[in-house]
Amino acid sequence: MPDEKEILIGHIVERTIRGGPATLQLRFRYHPETVFASIREVKEGGSDRIKELYYRLAFGDEKVPGDASLTDVFNGGRAQITAIAHFVHGAGKRG
Repeated sequence: MPDEKEILIGHIVERTIRGGPATLQLRFRYHPETVFASIREVKEGGSDRIKELYYRLAFGDEKVPGDASLTDVFNGGRAQITAIAHFVHGAGKRG
């Protein structure tokens, strides 16, 4: 649940492999007490949000398995996703 200083932005991928949209929720927090960089990304849960986006790209609205890891291979029939860990690392996520 976001607090009053949290900013939520939904980046929508308009078409997944199944034809529907998928959303990556970006989360930021406002720190008015700082002069520089008063809006910062919320790191907690970032890897899970990226993992969910990749899953939805291949499988649409199917339930995302809670125990999936960043190294799992997701096979959607027409596509196979294997590079989630590489993407997360490239995006600067270390968790």
